[in-house]
Amino acid sequence: MDYQKYVDKLVKDVMSFAENVTGAAKEKTEQAKTMIDIKKAEMELEKAYRSLGRIMYQIEKGLLTRDDLIVGAAVRQVEFQENTIADLKKKLEEKPEKKEAPVEEAVEEAVETVEEAAEKVEEAVEEVIEEATAAEPETEEEKAADNE
Repeated sequence: MDYQKYVDKLVKDVMSFAENVTGAAKEKTEQAKTMIDIKKAEMELEKAYRSLGRIMYQIEKGLLTRDDLIVGAAVRQVEFQENTIADLKKKLEEKPEKKEAPVEEAVEEAVETVEEAAEKVEEAVEEVIEEATAAEPETEEEKAADNE
């Protein structure tokens, strides 16, 4: 009987399914990490804006003399954080949001394989039952009925 072939295919499909699920989980993890990095960069951007605002406030109040190097450094920090956020958002967009099709396909294949295997097992059970009933020795009553 070629049940081994069906079992091997089932194992292969289940392994494929597991690999797809693992891949999808890794992708979601990477997306979550990127989202966390975006939030961190946004917090750093807020700090940079506050720093720039503090510098401009102190200049306006006369507490600090205008120094283009200080103001320029604060502006560059704001620009750096804005660019970092833009790059991270671009990275998020590059990765497809849904990569579930291969997982769904693997599940469907595994289900089909299981159904095929179940049908083959059912057929085998029926064959065994038929063989067993055909090979059963006649009961005393059946022997007596045949002799009459």
